[in-house]
Amino acid sequence: MTLVERSVNITPRKSGPKKKPLSHRKYTPPKPLQRRENTYSPRKKVEVLMFLEHHRIYDPDHYFSVNGYRHPLAREASIQFLIPEPTIYRWKRDKEAVLDIKKRSYSPHWPDLEEELFRRFLKARDKKLIVTTGWFRRQAQIIWEDKYPQSMKVFTFSNGWWLGFKRRRGIVKRRITKESSRRPEEYKAVTNNFLCFIRRVSNNTNTLQLRHNQSPKMTINYILDSPVRRFEKKWTLNIDETPIPFGYLDGSTWELRGAKTVAGKTDRSGWSKRQATLIMYIFADGSFRLKPKIIFHGTAGPTGRIFADEGHLYAPDVTVAYNETAYNNEDLFYDWIKDELADVQAKTRDFLLVMDVATFHKTDKVTDQLRQQKVTRALIPPGCTGQLQPLDVSVNRPLKDLLREETLIYMMNKEAQGQTEWSVKDKRIMTTWVVSRAIQRLAQRPEMIAKSFISCGISVKPDGSQDHLIHIKDIDEIDFTGWETAEEIIVKEEEVVNALTDFEELMLTGDEDNTPEDLYIGLMQLKKEQLKTMAKGLGLLVGGNKDDIVRRLMKRYTDGTTAEAPITVEEEPESCIVVVP
Repeated sequence: MTLVERSVNITPRKSGPKKKPLSHRKYTPPKPLQRRENTYSPRKKVEVLMFLEHHRIYDPDHYFSVNGYRHPLAREASIQFLIPEPTIYRWKRDKEAVLDIKKRSYSPHWPDLEEELFRRFLKARDKKLIVTTGWFRRQAQIIWEDKYPQSMKVFTFSNGWWLGFKRRRGIVKRRITKESSRRPEEYKAVTNNFLCFIRRVSNNTNTLQLRHNQSPKMTINYILDSPVRRFEKKWTLNIDETPIPFGYLDGSTWELRGAKTVAGKTDRSGWSKRQATLIMYIFADGSFRLKPKIIFHGTAGPTGRIFADEGHLYAPDVTVAYNETAYNNEDLFYDWIKDELADVQAKTRDFLLVMDVATFHKTDKVTDQLRQQKVTRALIPPGCTGQLQPLDVSVNRPLKDLLREETLIYMMNKEAQGQTEWSVKDKRIMTTWVVSRAIQRLAQRPEMIAKSFISCGISVKPDGSQDHLIHIKDIDEIDFTGWETAEEIIVKEEEVVNALTDFEELMLTGDEDNTPEDLYIGLMQLKKEQLKTMAKGLGLLVGGNKDDIVRRLMKRYTDGTTAEAPITVEEEPESCIVVVP
């Protein structure tokens, strides 16, 4: 049977307000009637039932009295309203019919579609699979194409149908894990200094004056000339590392209302933990001129056994590296600067690289190579990446959603082809294709990426004409006083860190994207003596190897006993970390 396409411009009829139960209605004591009524309006029936529900009569000797008061009897209501007692008994018995508060039945337009979709949903949740809105959309389209192949354009997964389907089936969204935090006031000065430094190095006029050992002056000619941007947006780069798993159990899933336990399941234990590191490179104009890099566990490089065995199966839009920890390090970062960054950076004289203060980002070897290639480095202060790093502000959240969705699509396609078991090799290959497709979809939103650089104050015009576009969380106005002489400062004094947004910062009550795996990464990056100092400050045992200490700290930080306590990290001296409970 061919269905007729419905117009999307027809406004659906809205239902009236939901009827309230008696216990939620406002009661006003009625006055006794002077004459008998033979017919009774719905309003009068409700008035009588309200009297029976809310009115109280002082009768301390009655069996059902509470604190000396009881509900009125039907006989007393009959006297009050001059209504026959059997009639009141009948109204009381059929109260729901009188009040019309029974749930309305609804016949969906496509019951077969909804029944099959709900069946698949229950089956997916029985397997502890994470169910997203995208999953519902894809499954609904597959079912529709199977049941109504001649009416492909009729069903559009509209928001109205989706809301109605969830309401009819009792489906609600439940979060598996979620944490949030607020940025402390102490970061305002650090943020202002960073943005002042960005303004100074981005200012062409100021740069030329300093080259000639002249002091920059804010003259009327300087203001009217509106200094030229030194770093073009296409040569302003932000990089960041983020852990990625082989299976996604973080975030939320659709579940039946009232479910006490919300669980998830992966193909193999540990695959929902960090299995690789993804390094992202975004430019201020919203483009992707550098391929993302994935670092897997392994001892072989591009010429080794792993790459030789499966490298030809990887997606061509990503680069792959291997080491024992699957983390970025000084050697990998140094090679990236010489080989990959050099190819892009060689096309311009002025290049700005914005990144966090991970240890391997600021070593002498890396610093000398950046200076040799004439790359200007801007290090985001510790604990501020969630406010000043474009990737953390606007990109990582949609990127993770895309990675999760593309992972599900990839696995569904493979399972449709008959694959039921997954090896580590299969997962590595899958990860390269998932990242490639997620980046391709993310590249379709260049305006979002460009806007994140502006809102962080990195790519705004250096003449101050775009300062109103800067939006830093918890900072109403940026103070650019003294920007002409601002220097790059890596914060050395003790400062509060309450979000792990890079490998140098520890998370306790971090941003909502952070997970215990991020905390584990931060702890493993520290030296054993630093971990012992932290454990001692928390009153924990300090004996055993590094893994033992990390395990104790992880248990302390994730069992909820220190949910409001900040972690204080002292960058210098390097061997000292102080924890303030």
